[in-house]
Amino acid sequence: FQGSITATGGVYLGGTTAENLLDDYEEGTWTPVLEGGSVTGAATYSTQLGKYTKIGRLVTFWFSITWTTHTGSGTAQVAGLPFANGNGSQTPACGVFTYKEPFTANNVPNGGIIAAAGTTWYHWQVPVGGGTSSGIPLTSDVNSKELQVNGQYYTA
Repeated sequence: FQGSITATGGVYLGGTTAENLLDDYEEGTWTPVLEGGSVTGAATYSTQLGKYTKIGRLVTFWFSITWTTHTGSGTAQVAGLPFANGNGSQTPACGVFTYKEPFTANNVPNGGIIAAAGTTWYHWQVPVGGGTSSGIPLTSDVNSKELQVNGQYYTA
């Protein structure tokens, strides 16, 4: 190990200049909340889990939600990410697993984005064969649906 510990608890890794200082590490949980883009609404959940690890400015997150009904409308989005996106622009995020979500005909999921300075993940779809992406619609049917997402982004 080449490094040293600072008086404030930070650790220098591989040198003693500012870019080598690791002074922020955090792990935790958060509660993902499914919302509609037009009308926020509320969901009936059977699973609602979120975890994150923050190293410096880099946040790695994961969430899993399973729901049966939702009173919102518009595109599906998940609020409550533990830190605001600090990239200065929208950030694509990730690996997505979806089960029984209502895609528009001839569309497939293409992941999602986190808006600049935001704490909400937006779920997107793209037409088969390419074309313009659009939000995945939120529906109020009673069939159980599941969404699991993992990704990374930078805080400010």
